Amino acid sequence: MVISELRLIALKITYNLLFILLAAGLVYLLFFSEWFQVSSVLVEGNKTTDTKLILSVIEPYLHKKSFLVFPSNNFFFVPASRIGKEIIDSFKRVSKADVKRTFPNTIVVQVEEKKAVLLFCGNQGCNWVDEEGVTYNKSSYSEALADSSEVVIVQDSSNTDLPIGQLATDPANVDFANRLWHLFPDKIGVELERLITPLPQAQEIRAQTKEGWIVYFDMTLDLDNSLALLNKVVNQEIKEKEGSTVCLDYIDLRITDRVFYKMKDNCSGQGGEQPAENISNNNDNQQVDQGGAQEVKPDTSGTQPKPADKKKTKKKKKKS
Repeated sequence: MVISELRLIALKITYNLLFILLAAGLVYLLFFSEWFQVSSVLVEGNKTTDTKLILSVIEPYLHKKSFLVFPSNNFFFVPASRIGKEIIDSFKRVSKADVKRTFPNTIVVQVEEKKAVLLFCGNQGCNWVDEEGVTYNKSSYSEALADSSEVVIVQDSSNTDLPIGQLATDPANVDFANRLWHLFPDKIGVELERLITPLPQAQEIRAQTKEGWIVYFDMTLDLDNSLALLNKVVNQEIKEKEGSTVCLDYIDLRITDRVFYKMKDNCSGQGGEQPAENISNNNDNQQVDQGGAQEVKPDTSGTQPKPADKKKTKKKKKKS
């Protein structure tokens, strides 16, 4: 009887020891063995952010201790959320970093970068601006040209040093500049050389054509109406009178319902600033006048405004 009890106790001790050894072995296998140590880190989705720089941010997190005991490079203890947040904080161009673990020893970092929609460039380099008007990166002009592809570049005459992470301009101005750059060639038939602003926060932007003449835009006015009016001034007045836009210096669309243009001095054609002649925008009944006569204002009743000079009216009737 005594012998049987001793055997039972011995068996229990043996089973307990075996259980402890098995549990210890399992713990070691799962948390301390090389089998589950992260040996591969894949970075995907980044187009402009250097992969090596992203890996340099991840690396320190793989050499720490979790709960002061377990190695953080273990598959089960990789601090995925902290790594993702660190990447976003370190790279202003990155808007999202999703860190996932792939069994048994790989982590995959899926990066989503901000869409660059505008570049403000001056003597101090270029500031990258997202669709919300917030600056998120800086680069040299040469780097910007290499990386920008189809991103619209605006020359900043003020050479403002824009802080990263702060609002550089109104989101509406970002949209206006992009639409202006892409719509101008189709609406006017002339390619643009560059866009210029006196200040990123300004509500004025200047479009310089490859022919050399400049158009002044007020970004608080409707762009479609401004382009429609500009098209009529260029094609129905300037080209008919001058034959071409070779001598054109600039066109000013910053005043509501009026258009002024200036021909270059010492060039064939008339110099000096002058209002455009009786060009109307059928969309909003805009009227402007030329030739030294008073400007014709739009008639809110819907009828055409009366000419300011009766003599001029009689001459026009004879012509018709």
